[in-house]
Amino acid sequence: MEVLSRKARVLILLLLAGAFFRGSADAQNQQAALPPFPRAFVDAAIERTNHRVIYDGSYRPIHYPGGDVPDSIGVCSDVVIRSYRALGVDLQKLVHEDMNVAFDEYPSKWGLQKPDANIDHRRVLNLQTFLRRQDAEFPVTDNPADYKPGDLVTWLLPGNLPHIGIVTDRRLGNGRRPLIVHNIGRGTVLEDMLFSYDVTGHYRYRLEREATDGMIAYHHAPVHYQQTDRDRYKEDYITRFDYDGNWLLRDNWDNLDKGDLSAYVYYSVVESETHWFILYAFYHPRDWADKIWRDEHENDLEGFLSVVRKDGTRFGSLEGMLTVFHEHFIPYAPAASRLKSGQREFGGPLTFEQVGAIPRVTTCQESKGHGLRAFPPLDGFPSGEESSSQNFIKYYPSLDGAEAPQSGRDRHVKYKLIDLFEQGELWDRQLSDLMIHGDSAETFYDWGRLKGGKEIQGRWTWELSANAPWGWDDEEDKEIFAGEIALDPIHVADVWFNGLGDFSHTYLRNQYLGDLADKGFDQSNLPRGWPDRLDLKRMLTKLRILQ
Repeated sequence: MEVLSRKARVLILLLLAGAFFRGSADAQNQQAALPPFPRAFVDAAIERTNHRVIYDGSYRPIHYPGGDVPDSIGVCSDVVIRSYRALGVDLQKLVHEDMNVAFDEYPSKWGLQKPDANIDHRRVLNLQTFLRRQDAEFPVTDNPADYKPGDLVTWLLPGNLPHIGIVTDRRLGNGRRPLIVHNIGRGTVLEDMLFSYDVTGHYRYRLEREATDGMIAYHHAPVHYQQTDRDRYKEDYITRFDYDGNWLLRDNWDNLDKGDLSAYVYYSVVESETHWFILYAFYHPRDWADKIWRDEHENDLEGFLSVVRKDGTRFGSLEGMLTVFHEHFIPYAPAASRLKSGQREFGGPLTFEQVGAIPRVTTCQESKGHGLRAFPPLDGFPSGEESSSQNFIKYYPSLDGAEAPQSGRDRHVKYKLIDLFEQGELWDRQLSDLMIHGDSAETFYDWGRLKGGKEIQGRWTWELSANAPWGWDDEEDKEIFAGEIALDPIHVADVWFNGLGDFSHTYLRNQYLGDLADKGFDQSNLPRGWPDRLDLKRMLTKLRILQ
């Protein structure tokens, strides 16, 4: 994909005329049985044909990483980029990182002196170079059977214009040639054009290797319904702790109108031999009520734990979910899950919403107190068609940046994920604040307890301070202690769910416990404010690296 000259645009129009007379192919045949990655990639590519896209290859500055031009415009390379992104794969980042390592290996026709993350990944010749360097190149042949679903093909169009498309499992009635998803100028289409132009490249970039924690968390991230107050809706926006530019948590209530309320959701991933445990946390600067000082406090944080089985696919399958509704946990499971309730009855069946190629679980939070449940039910949320008069915001996970809602009824707001373990983020600050006196710390008073409780007549009280995930607790659960939902999700899942089947009690990775051990904490040297009866020694024995 290049910034197109006038001559190139004329050639595109001529190609469009030819494509019009070829007509779109009959793609109503059955989908082939495919391995997980090509199946998901092909589905993501075909889903792109549902988007109305104007052909526009002009240079535009975009975010990095995860940046994209507006969804309403694009060229052939954007079809590939967006299809991979539906699976949590960011070619912008991958190509840019590779060009930083081997800039001289890439074409020099654009006269660049260094990589440009705004445009490099959108150029077909750069994608070809990247794919060759990833050992993804396959022979170019005239045999249609050699082109497998999920493969990438490049062509040279008249006028020396490079082009790229995605091979699907859809075929013509005679079954000879696979249909291609591509954008040659009239939007993203599915059609028979494999051998319509000179094939210059054939690639199979399957990415069957291990997924990153960020990819796993993005794949299972929810569509989130946030109920809002009719008048004080900004107080119900989700955002990040440092939305106001600092980590002084005792000024977040007052800075609500001064900061950037773009949407973020925190996550962490802990891995056992059989499961991933993904924790999601939603932050609000205010936990508020209609009556002043009635259980109000700063820095509200509630969320949920997803129990994901490692089933041989890249991202595993969701088996169960445990949401945090104030001081109570609520268990859920998908309809197809074999899990049964262990502590109390399920809160209802999980519902899913198809977003691109990914069926995403739906969650919701109430206004003011922000208790979280699976969607539905909460009063004020739609049970059928969404009404424009209902007060809620609909948040979607995104790889291309965070957005602030335009109103308390904004129905499409992107949120970005933040790893709790990222340097300088919440977990890092917890460990740092443990080394100093609570009065001097910015973020934490002691273990798991966030600063910024409630100020009454100039005196701060901590009884209503919000808790980090390693302080979340169900008051009625006598087997699980405060913080285990983050620190020891193996134990939490084992108690709250029955029917787990093959279930390991050993952690391959648990940064919460690993970092505590590295800091020298154990049962005889516990962090300040550590919960009673929470046995650190017992949890550490589950870490494989310490066994």
